[in-house]
Amino acid sequence: SISILDVSNLTSLTKLFCYTNSISILDVSNLTSLTVLHCYTNSISILDVSNLTNLTNLHCGNNQISILDVSNLTSLTELHCHTNSISTLDVSNLTSLTVLRCYTNQLNNLVNSQFLIDLDSHGLSNGLIQSSIFGGGTLTTAGLAAKAALLLKGWTIVGL
Repeated sequence: SISILDVSNLTSLTKLFCYTNSISILDVSNLTSLTVLHCYTNSISILDVSNLTNLTNLHCGNNQISILDVSNLTSLTELHCHTNSISTLDVSNLTSLTVLRCYTNQLNNLVNSQFLIDLDSHGLSNGLIQSSIFGGGTLTTAGLAAKAALLLKGWTIVGL
């Protein structure tokens, strides 16, 4: 039942597991050695991971995050950011990403289509995508083509 966790000076920390608490502020911006961060099921509204370029695994679902900048996290293989308030998600540089769980956010059909296109362009096989289209609608023509190509590469796609 932790509500305050100050890890800002633990700059050598490589893994942080602080899930299922009541944390509202988590400053990890200086923890550039982090490879794994599991902070899901808290009350976090701001999570700055933009400098955590060694991060391979990020689980930040079930929070109150509205902005999540993962564009610099080129080592990321798993991103679980479901059940937040995220409306944009740029995975174009995440060339190692094979697990993306981003359902129950505010990601519309255009955002969903774009990350399918980006993930397809990375050429990886046997990944997992779980998402949902906020506000309804369908994927774009290019998004549908990328989805079909990913399925042929062995990806599992749920919710789109």
